[in-house]
Amino acid sequence: MRYFSYYLLLAIWTCIITACNRPKAVSEISGRLRNIRIESPSDRKAINWDGLIDEIQVIPLESDSDYLISAIDKLIVKEKFIYILDQGQQKIFIYYKDGKFFRKIEKGEAPNTSKYINDFTFDKQGNLLVLSYLSVEQFTPEGEKLHDYAIDFTVDDEIDYINPFFIGASGWGGRTSRMTP
Repeated sequence: MRYFSYYLLLAIWTCIITACNRPKAVSEISGRLRNIRIESPSDRKAINWDGLIDEIQVIPLESDSDYLISAIDKLIVKEKFIYILDQGQQKIFIYYKDGKFFRKIEKGEAPNTSKYINDFTFDKQGNLLVLSYLSVEQFTPEGEKLHDYAIDFTVDDEIDYINPFFIGASGWGGRTSRMTP
């Protein structure tokens, strides 16, 4: 019983000593304290949407079990079509502007498919560019495959890119990439 009381007293004493040590302040740890201002809802200013948006349209998209969208990761509206990226399914859905389904580009090895769909954009000629695994695949606006540009990783002193896909840069000692058809 004597040892039990001794250990109990030692445990209580340790708890008191460690509880009394105050933690160092952020400014003591990092050398400087940063203030981060978080806006409250009352601090926000009203946005005049009338000056930014001319027209709002709700376009119901045609749906079928063959072209169900699980998530919209990117959406671009062009002259004739609406393009929707669903990265989870590895598909780009192409709809007419009235919402009717036109075509989908999906992951696969068949014609007019992509090896992997990471992102997409359009070049200056209006062709669809799909960022795939180690390549950029070029499609017509209607989804017909034109070219597959391999990304060859080499070291040089240039900046290689396809706007707006940034492929690589050197000068900082890193590796760059050059796209070859």
